[in-house]
Amino acid sequence: MAISYTFAGARQARALMRDIAEFVEPPDELSSLVDAFDELAQASAVTDPTTELVHAVAAGKLRGKALDEQIAKAVSAIHIQEFRVGLKARVEPALVKQFVRALNDGAADAVITSLSPAFDTAASALQECGKLVQPGVDPETFLASATAEEIKAWQAVDEHIATLTKISSVVAHFGPHSTSFPLSEVPANISAGTGFINNVGILCVDPQFGLERACSLFTQWGSHRNSPWFRGASVLRPNSIAESREKIRAWAEAVWNAMNINQGRGRLDPEHGFIAEPISNPFALAEETA
Repeated sequence: MAISYTFAGARQARALMRDIAEFVEPPDELSSLVDAFDELAQASAVTDPTTELVHAVAAGKLRGKALDEQIAKAVSAIHIQEFRVGLKARVEPALVKQFVRALNDGAADAVITSLSPAFDTAASALQECGKLVQPGVDPETFLASATAEEIKAWQAVDEHIATLTKISSVVAHFGPHSTSFPLSEVPANISAGTGFINNVGILCVDPQFGLERACSLFTQWGSHRNSPWFRGASVLRPNSIAESREKIRAWAEAVWNAMNINQGRGRLDPEHGFIAEPISNPFALAEETA
């Protein structure tokens, strides 16, 4: 099932570009598309060509042949104006289509890769803070006996969490629950319990932990020591688009298998008895042929 982008437009593209620009330079292929759209949108803002014509006639500047020539120019200008009036609306869907194609062709991964150093640094710093600040410690008790190094670690926790939160808000544009440019989707009608799935777990937790464990980390939010970023600092890692899609696919395959759809599926044959006729798991990887 193809992902729908009917809700996406130039506004969402600009929002993504602004979010990226807070950390790194947006990919050229995305910037050029937004710039091109802005130029075309600006071209649709035109003035009424008949206004100048009326002023010229009223002032007595146009008569006879000169008037006929000016009228012909006005007619041509009106046709151009009518085309330009709807230009922005016609161009915007093309922008979205090419923008999504560019994201799928590598621009999204380029963004994730460029953000990874800052993300990894913040995650590593939180791990170091976790060696000095225990998750469940009482603040007053801790600060009353803390060393200078421990107090510094305590104060740094929120800063590192803020960095991870901002970066995750950028890559979350590409998650299945994104309202801008989702590049993956959660299969429908295979499980009623999909409420735990979130963009952060899919895109910001090491793929080896699987979808359920990754997303469950971000189902309960808190601040400072109770933040999922702090609790899960050791498993944080930006995922490529392919890794995030595989995380969803592997989960869907396991859920489909657990449904036991093929139990008792088959037919009775007079000679051979029951013959199983299983349905292939639609989420299983295709077997490689030798």
